[in-house]
Amino acid sequence: MDSCVGHRAVRTGNVRCMSTADNSFPKGLAAPAIRALNAAGYTALKQLDGVPRAELAALHGMGPKALRILSEALQAEGKSLG
Repeated sequence: MDSCVGHRAVRTGNVRCMSTADNSFPKGLAAPAIRALNAAGYTALKQLDGVPRAELAALHGMGPKALRILSEALQAEGKSLG
């Protein structure tokens, strides 16, 4: 298999990658953070606009770096966490 599929990490040769429904989470976001977001029902960055930072911080797998990456990606689109 040459590409990532579904909502889980898969091994493709020597490369490990993470895929979500529309690949809209920013590059550099760690797999545990993506799994935490998916488990909470979030599949796209745009869904996080207005979501309270504390709500995301409470998710298992979501750390300060992931919150920073998400916040910066949202700001680049003129959006923000709540």
